[in-house]
Amino acid sequence: MGTGDPWLLVQHVAFEGPGTIATAVTGSGADLTVLRMDRGDPLPPPAAVSDLAGLVVMGGPMSVHEDLAWLADERALGPSSWPPRWAHRSRRVRPPNTGSARST
Repeated sequence: MGTGDPWLLVQHVAFEGPGTIATAVTGSGADLTVLRMDRGDPLPPPAAVSDLAGLVVMGGPMSVHEDLAWLADERALGPSSWPPRWAHRSRRVRPPNTGSARST
């Protein structure tokens, strides 16, 4: 995260807000946009997700299989729009070798 890096947080219900996620993202200097599905905020098109530095999709009491108007649009943000641009910069990090656990 860095200054001006765009993050998107998708919130579904009023009682499950971004909390410490927002504090961490904005505290790093990154820009955070919170979209409220419970208030009818529109989701960006799937192609726009690849321009984000981070995407957080909050939970809620609903099921992914419910017939809610915004769920279809939200599912469209999934695998076809991934990996985002930041995933290409990441590297898989292996834990250090701590030696053998066998006794002598």
